[in-house]
Amino acid sequence: SPSFPTSSSGAANYYVDVVFTNTLAVPATLSGSVVLQGRPAAPHARWVVPVHVDFYAAGNNVTPAFSYDVTTDQNGIFTINNVPLGTYTIAVKNSHTLKRVKSAQIIIGGNNSINFGTLLEGDGVDNNVVNVFDLSLLASSFGKSLGDPGYDSRVDFNNDSTINIFDLSLLANNFSKTGETP
Repeated sequence: SPSFPTSSSGAANYYVDVVFTNTLAVPATLSGSVVLQGRPAAPHARWVVPVHVDFYAAGNNVTPAFSYDVTTDQNGIFTINNVPLGTYTIAVKNSHTLKRVKSAQIIIGGNNSINFGTLLEGDGVDNNVVNVFDLSLLASSFGKSLGDPGYDSRVDFNNDSTINIFDLSLLANNFSKTGETP
């Protein structure tokens, strides 16, 4: 039997039970959704696009705490597993759309669904602004299709493998717009 220190002055002996509980945090998953402007109704193969997702910690909207490059499915949904728990400002952008941002998003263990809304098309130069530089890029590829010399997928805004009036229309509708910032 274990021996505990005692006092000769008649003080009581104290026993302490220490219980360690091993708890596992439930991993967090982000199920994000976007609407892709200028595409046929979902589900559709033209909704499968890469998106860049930045997570900004509270108090720092300049440098992302972490980033992910993921791909949407035919419904505009993307999934990021093992997201650290916390409160974040989250930004989503495709290489030729304007950025969408959601502030004060609380990520808890389990599934977290966030709808980021519509990603506006027209940012061919990928600087979060639709302007004359995007128009110039589109003009140099206008009338070209995938496989043609001069075809530039950065201005195929509706993802149909042809640079045409539909792409120009998307750019024109968003001309002079700037994407959201964290």
